Amino acid sequence: MVITGVIIGIVIAYVSFMILGEYGVFIMLAILFGMFLSIYLKTKQNYEDLQLIKKHLGIKAEEERIEGQEEDYANLEKLENDNAVMTKFNKKIDEELKKYTSKTENKN
Repeated sequence: MVITGVIIGIVIAYVSFMILGEYGVFIMLAILFGMFLSIYLKTKQNYEDLQLIKKHLGIKAEEERIEGQEEDYANLEKLENDNAVMTKFNKKIDEELKKYTSKTENKN
């Protein structure tokens, strides 16, 4: 696909040079500049839209996280490392899973 695009571009450049003479080169440069400017502006708009979406959803980059979140992560790691607490959570999850599966089996 890329090779086809390059070949088409070369043909268009050659035809424009043959028809417009030496002005064809300047016109091709102007078209290329317009294409690159358009791509840049679209990319900039997409970046701004992503930033608005992140702000709306409350998603922040690693360096933008607040200190409270770091404490929450530390507490979570402590909970994960504490086997007694994790076994309690696992038992509760297992019980809920059994209740759910029994309900779905009874419906069928």
